[in-house]
Amino acid sequence: MRIIVLGILTFLFIFDLSLLGLPSIFSSRKIVFVILFIHYIVSFKRFRFNTGSMYFILSINVMIFLWLFILSVSWPQSPLADYVYSREMYFIIYTIIGSVLLANFFKGLDEYARSVVIAMVIQSLIVFSQFSFEGFRVFLENTFQPTGNIEYTRTDRANGVGAEGAFLSLLLATGLYFCSYFLHFKRIITVNYVIFFLCLLTATFLTGRTGFYIGCVLSIFVFSSILLKDYGKTAMLKVLPIMLIAFFSLSFLVDRLGINEDRLEQLNTWVTSVVDDGLEEGSVTALMEMQIPSLSNETVVGTAVYRGTTSNGTTVQHDSGYVQMYSSLGVVFAVIFYVSLFIYLITLIRKVRGGKLKVFFFAYILLIFIVELKEPFIFKYIPVGLIITAILLSGIKSTSKDHKPQFLKKENANGSPSN
Repeated sequence: MRIIVLGILTFLFIFDLSLLGLPSIFSSRKIVFVILFIHYIVSFKRFRFNTGSMYFILSINVMIFLWLFILSVSWPQSPLADYVYSREMYFIIYTIIGSVLLANFFKGLDEYARSVVIAMVIQSLIVFSQFSFEGFRVFLENTFQPTGNIEYTRTDRANGVGAEGAFLSLLLATGLYFCSYFLHFKRIITVNYVIFFLCLLTATFLTGRTGFYIGCVLSIFVFSSILLKDYGKTAMLKVLPIMLIAFFSLSFLVDRLGINEDRLEQLNTWVTSVVDDGLEEGSVTALMEMQIPSLSNETVVGTAVYRGTTSNGTTVQHDSGYVQMYSSLGVVFAVIFYVSLFIYLITLIRKVRGGKLKVFFFAYILLIFIVELKEPFIFKYIPVGLIITAILLSGIKSTSKDHKPQFLKKENANGSPSN
C-alpha cells in the first residue's frame, strides 16, 4: 500500500494537474511541494545528503534570476513577450530544491524508482483512455485546465493530464528508463515490469515521437541484454511469451474498443515520418527554418524574453531550448547556466557507487542535453529534477551489486522477488 501511495504522490508532483475554476496556486505540484517541504522540516533525516555542490548551482541560478528580474523591469514591458524570469524561479524551486525534498521523502533509490514507474503507468492508462473513449476526453476537458496547446478532446494524437506533446512522451520515456533500471541493473525480470515497459512504450507511441524514439533505443538495449547477452536462451523462452501475450492482448483491446484503423495508420505515419523523410520532414524543416536572433548588444546582455518581441523590436520565435536561453539570458549567462548545470550533475554522479550506475545516470543526462536542441525540456523542471533525486538517493544505499537474475516471479511488498 505504501508504494501505491508514493506512486500517486509522485504522479501528482511530476504532472502538474489544475482543476477548472481553481487558481493555479492549487495545482497538484504546488500542493505536493508544500507537503514535501513540511516533511523535510520535521524529518530528522534532512541532513543525510552531501549538498555542498547544491549550494553552488543554487547560488548561480539565484544570480541568474536576479539578473533576469533586473532586465525585465529595466526595459519597457512588451505585451507580445513571454519573460523567462518566472521559468528560472520555478527551475530553482522544482528542479534544485524540489529534488532534495523528494529525495528526503524516500527510503532509497529502489523505492523512488518504483514510485516513478507507477506514476508513469498511471499516466499511460490515462493516455490510453483519452485516445480510446470520447466520453473520457469530454470528462478531461470539463475537469482539468488544458496543458500547453493540445486540447483534451483532440483525436489525432493521445494526451494525458498535466503534460502534453513531446514533453509528455519524454516523461513517459523517463518511466521506461526507471523501468529498465529494474530489468537490466537489478536483474528483476518479472511479469509486472515487462508489462509496465511495454505499456509505457505504447503510450509514448501515442503521445509523441521524442519519447517513442528514446523508448525504441531503450527497448533494443534492455531486451537484447536480457535475452541474449546475460541470460541466453532460457530467458528468451520465458520472456518472449510474455511479450507476445501482451502484444496480442493489446491488439485485441484495440479491436474491442473499436479504434479506427485509419486513425492508427495516420498516427503511425506521423511517428515514422522522421525516419522516412529525414531532414525533409515537416517538423525538422520548420525547426531549421526558424530564425535565430543575430548576435548584438541585446543578445549578449540578455533580453529576458524567451518568446515574443523584445523592447528593441527583436523577434524571438524559436522552439530550441538553447536558442531561447541565448535570446533571453544572453550569451554569457546562457553559457554559465548550461555549463554550471552540467558540472553540478557530473559532480553528483562522481559520488555514485558503481560504474554501471554512473553510466546509467550519465546517459540520461546526455539525453536531456541532446533533446534540449528541440525544446526547452530543462526548463520544464521535472526531467532534470527526477534524475538529480535518483542520484542523491543512490548514495543512501549502494545499488552497485549485481543480483542473480530473477525471472517471472512475483514481488514481495518490499519490491524484491519472492521464491
